[in-house]
Amino acid sequence: MVKSLYRVAGCTMNGPSALLNCPDARNVPASNLISVDSKTMQVIDKITLPAFAGARPSITRYKGVDYVYLLEKTSNAVRYSVKDGKFTLDTSWTPAAVPYPNQTTGGSLIVMNDWIVGATNSIPAAGALTVFAINQGDASKVFYLQPYVKDPIPPLLSKAFAKAAGGAQAVSWADMSLEADPENGLFYGVETLARKVAAFKLTSSGITPVWKKTQTTTEWATLIGPKDRRIWVGTDIPGAEIPGKSKTDRVVFRDAATGRELARSARVSSMTQGSAIQPGYGGSVFFPSANGTLIKVTPSPK
Repeated sequence: MVKSLYRVAGCTMNGPSALLNCPDARNVPASNLISVDSKTMQVIDKITLPAFAGARPSITRYKGVDYVYLLEKTSNAVRYSVKDGKFTLDTSWTPAAVPYPNQTTGGSLIVMNDWIVGATNSIPAAGALTVFAINQGDASKVFYLQPYVKDPIPPLLSKAFAKAAGGAQAVSWADMSLEADPENGLFYGVETLARKVAAFKLTSSGITPVWKKTQTTTEWATLIGPKDRRIWVGTDIPGAEIPGKSKTDRVVFRDAATGRELARSARVSSMTQGSAIQPGYGGSVFFPSANGTLIKVTPSPK
């Protein structure tokens, strides 16, 4: 399963910067959703989506049916059933869009047991970030939470993002997707401009914050370790550097259940924005830096 992604004609920026900083970045063709035979690499089906869709599609099987979930427009979650590689829009599953103002499109939707979870503002926004959960069996069951609305933006970042939200002051930005731990009923998110990382509990009655820590990142976190000793691993941009333009990072290991910091690396070259730390063996992780080097980080007792 693949999806097309376009850069504005004439723009020479690469990677996530092309989606964030190219002039008129949304002035591109509508995305195509494509299924490919993995053995022959022949296209089975191709459909043109109603609009540009920047985030990756998410695929799961629910009650015997294969589905692909994605965001269209700003926060409109949709799904297509897939049978023999052919797509069919599921018009019976039409959750409402996020009801808060000044939101921008989110990252990829994440499957978490009976739920689909996501967040807005993968592009700098003038409104506070919203996390949401939609029931796969009943799209009318939707939970919303704005967990960082009372977290102030440090003056350095407020100044740097003064015109980032379409010429207005940006108060929110999180260009990565959430991370989910279905076994423990937890999922994790980020608010880059407030310099926060956080964990949330998802139950049948709603979304509840579990912990929130000060840490600045523009990358996906990685969950490693067994269920009862899950570790959250992410990057931390030093406070004097501007997210999206930073030159260095640190790798931070946290207890995923409590947020307690377990280990922190020395400074290394910054990671490519919007990518993720990759798990290795024995607690090690690999860090693909923006300058083309590959760094291995292994925590050890003091």
